[in-house]
Amino acid sequence: METGVAAEVTNTGDTRLAYVEIEAIFRNDAGDVLDSDFTNVVGLDSGQTWEAYISYLGEESVAEAEVNVAETTAGELESPPDGVELVEDNLEPPEDEFSSAKVVGRAKNGSDSSVDYLQAAVSFVGENGNLLGAGSDNISDLPAGETWKFEAEYLAIAPDKPNEPDDYTVTLTTSIQ
Repeated sequence: METGVAAEVTNTGDTRLAYVEIEAIFRNDAGDVLDSDFTNVVGLDSGQTWEAYISYLGEESVAEAEVNVAETTAGELESPPDGVELVEDNLEPPEDEFSSAKVVGRAKNGSDSSVDYLQAAVSFVGENGNLLGAGSDNISDLPAGETWKFEAEYLAIAPDKPNEPDDYTVTLTTSIQ
């Protein structure tokens, strides 16, 4: 049986969070720490809620789990240079019962110079508007005039999460997250 802890993390501030990391500490009946693990998401808008889940993979039974926000970074992700643009993106359903939905897209470097690093950061959103998770893909050294095909997979780890998100957003960035 799947063991883990679900947590709703809401950005109650006025500023977008570029990065959020939460940590879970799993304890047994005696209060001893069995394990700790973390998960993170890139991009949590002001007022938005993230439906986070952290799995416990140990053998011993968990009596309680404590979740803490371990790290946040406020602000926007660094924008790519002028001329770098998203030219195509779409949400593809799972190919079979063992795969996940994914966003497949293309970004073009229409600038006059190579881009050292480019990331496609994808936020997967549920029907209720909550952030379900994030995925990303990246490339090093995208030459001027070239197009890059990216894929970012939605990982529905929590037992009660939907198999497919309702919506998504793609952000091109030169930030390493």
